[in-house]
Amino acid sequence: MKWFAVEIFLRSLHPDSPGEDWLWEDRIVLFSAENEASARAKAEEYGRKSEVEYVAAVGGRCKWQFVRVGECQELEGASLVEGLEVFSKFLKTDEVESISKPFAE
Repeated sequence: MKWFAVEIFLRSLHPDSPGEDWLWEDRIVLFSAENEASARAKAEEYGRKSEVEYVAAVGGRCKWQFVRVGECQELEGASLVEGLEVFSKFLKTDEVESISKPFAE
């Protein structure tokens, strides 16, 4: 078996406030699998099981919905050890600027 770091995208929906900007989660999860296709299938199942709905602290319903599996990277090395890189990707300047901005309160 090999280890894979797989990117999973979820978004929050607010049924009581349609039209509001969605909050997205970009989650990286490790999976043990024979190959990339198997790791992606496990990631999709994990993403669907991560869907949840609740009443938010500020009121109104919030639903986290699985959207898709993103990048999948096989980890180099036989074992998981401290300092092991589990995921990386190249970004353009505008992407870095966008993800570096704090949320408005």
